Amino acid sequence: SLLAEHGLYESITYSFVSPRGLDRLRIPAEHPWRKTIALANPLSEEQSVMRASLIPSLVEAVALNTRRQVTDVRLFETGKVYIPRALPLDDLPEERWTLAIALAGQALTHVWGSPSRPVDFFDLKGIVETVLETLGAPGEFVRAEHPALHPGRTAKLVVGGNDVGWLGELHPEAAQAYDLKERVYVAEIDLELVFAAAGPTVRYVPLPRYPAVQRDLALLVPKAVDAASVESIIRREAGPYLREVGLFDVYEGKQVPEGYRSLAYSMTYRSDDRTLTD
Repeated sequence: SLLAEHGLYESITYSFVSPRGLDRLRIPAEHPWRKTIALANPLSEEQSVMRASLIPSLVEAVALNTRRQVTDVRLFETGKVYIPRALPLDDLPEERWTLAIALAGQALTHVWGSPSRPVDFFDLKGIVETVLETLGAPGEFVRAEHPALHPGRTAKLVVGGNDVGWLGELHPEAAQAYDLKERVYVAEIDLELVFAAAGPTVRYVPLPRYPAVQRDLALLVPKAVDAASVESIIRREAGPYLREVGLFDVYEGKQVPEGYRSLAYSMTYRSDDRTLTD
């Protein structure tokens, strides 16, 4: 319901898939997605193995839509993936509830007259953040690599200290294999790990009675340091009156040393029982 409210359409695909989808996504032989369960009597080669990921089917759905001139695609699917404990099978496989999301085409615009733009990584990241916040399971996005995704535009998702999924732009070679002309963004999340980390979704507090104090802080940081890591340190060190912190500017260029960038954060401080002083 939450994803539908945000303009996504639910996709329901088969649990039986073709191994050729993994070839198109550039999945190497040693990757966990390759450990699939072959059916003894498949109806066709297109449905010959049990899926270990929802992504191949969802990307195929995006490609099917674009071939029908439906270029703005916002899909999600919740379903089970089937992970064998050993191959050949000597026991029932592990079945895990999983969420997958795929975005392509133009981003949704909510204001009349606002310029159109293609969807990007941050549209997808925002949707994932909304899901996690609603479930009460805040996560951390960490730079990562995945064979199906574009290098440099990929992140893994960490919730409760566990790697629960990943998100990013489909690799250009994978997009070409599906004859996709536009950029496609996909995410896959292990819902069972997220649910295990979920907590209270709503906490009520009184409206603030005292004014807030705003401070901006600009830091020179090596490019290898993630902005999220800097924000985590600010939240840890800023003291008990910090209420909000957010990145509002990133600058690289003149007056910034090579290999560095300037990250500017806005911080809001407030006390619940008095007006703060400088």
